[in-house]
Amino acid sequence: MDSRKTITLFVLFALSYLFLWVFSGFSVFLHEVFENIPLINALTNAFFPLAQWDLSGFPLRADYMLLLLPIAGFFFIYFLIDWINDFFETKFALSYWFPLVLFGFSLIAWHLVLMVYFGNISFLNSNVEIPFDSIAYFRNSAFCVFILAGILGWVSKKIMLLIDSRK
Repeated sequence: MDSRKTITLFVLFALSYLFLWVFSGFSVFLHEVFENIPLINALTNAFFPLAQWDLSGFPLRADYMLLLLPIAGFFFIYFLIDWINDFFETKFALSYWFPLVLFGFSLIAWHLVLMVYFGNISFLNSNVEIPFDSIAYFRNSAFCVFILAGILGWVSKKIMLLIDSRK
C-alpha cells in the first residue's frame, strides 16, 4: 500500500470515528426527546442504537472499550474483506448484502451469548429466572460500536476501490 492510499485510509477512518461519536450523541438526544412516545421511541431504538460516549472522566474513568473498539472493528472488517473474497472465490464481501448479513449474524451471536450468560447466572443462582432485553444490552454495549465501525470499514473499502478504479 503506497503512502497516498495509507493517508486516504486513515482519513476515512478518522471520518468514520467522528461519525460514530456524533451519531452516539444524536442517538441519545433522540431517545430523550421521544422516550414518552412508544412507536417513535421503538424506531429510534432500531435506527439509532448507540449509547453516548462518556468522556467526562477522561483519561482516568473513560470507557476505553467504546474508545478503542471502533479501531479494531474498522480495520478488522476492512482487511477481512479481501481474505473473504479470496478464500471463498467470490465478490460477496463487496456486495451490498454483506453489511446486512454482518449485522444480522452479529445480532444472532449477541443474543446467543446473552442467553448463555444469563442461563449460567440463573443456574448458579438456583434456577432463578432472570429477564433480559438483548436489544437494550446491545444498544449500550461496545459490541454495537464494533459492528457499526466494521460496517464503516466496509464502506471505506468500497470508497478506496472506487478511488483506485478512477485512476
